[in-house]
Amino acid sequence: MKKIFGTILLALEIAVATGMTIIGLFDVKINFINDTRMAVIVLGVLGMLFCIPGVIRFIKRAPMHILSLVGYLLGAMAMLIFFAQLFMLKIPVIGNPKLALVILAAIIVLKGVIGRNLPPTKEEMKKAKAKAKQDDADFPANV
Repeated sequence: MKKIFGTILLALEIAVATGMTIIGLFDVKINFINDTRMAVIVLGVLGMLFCIPGVIRFIKRAPMHILSLVGYLLGAMAMLIFFAQLFMLKIPVIGNPKLALVILAAIIVLKGVIGRNLPPTKEEMKKAKAKAKQDDADFPANV
């Protein structure tokens, strides 16, 4: 059940990132999203909402795992892009709303993929080792 929910959530993240990118790049006007900069800001807020459950799970399970560290770095880049657009900062690459939108969408999708590859807990590792040891003991020695 958890795997299905994770897959559905990843599909939703990809759909939202793709939809907001299309809205922003083609200047589609929807309610309060009237330009590319606003699409970046809305996508940034939605990306933060998508990120909350994954961050909590990763911090509880493996705060110093390589996937956690990559997620932290990508999250920091996403926050920088979000704040650059929110406060109209003139940072070279991410100051351009269209580039910022594409980069932010890619980061959100990449973080979603990373979030679905959660490292196992210590208890799960112990169970897997015990099962492997039992399987080795059950295997006939003179085959």
